[in-house]
Amino acid sequence: MKKSEGLFLEEEMTVIHNPKNYLAQIDQIWAVLSVDEGGEGVVAAPLNGMTVPLIAADEARLNSFVIPMAQQIAVISGKKMRLVKFHNREVVQEIFPIEAANHERHS
Repeated sequence: MKKSEGLFLEEEMTVIHNPKNYLAQIDQIWAVLSVDEGGEGVVAAPLNGMTVPLIAADEARLNSFVIPMAQQIAVISGKKMRLVKFHNREVVQEIFPIEAANHERHS
């Protein structure tokens, strides 16, 4: 597998999708939530053999994939979908590769 295609974690048999980032800074994220008598939940959908949460950081992806998929899931599931926008950015932690590797070795 080429590095640009993803990383392979042997212990879990997981492929991590690792494309180049294209937004200078993400200041807002949209998410699709399902709504039922129990409250709200983040909606996930199939994409290229994976299940991914319906979130977007840019309007192009929001309009081209997230909203159309949410509409399909609403019809199939019979649940109301709610599109929400989070826009109060707070950096909680930065995790660097060397720190993550050291943590894995000492666990």
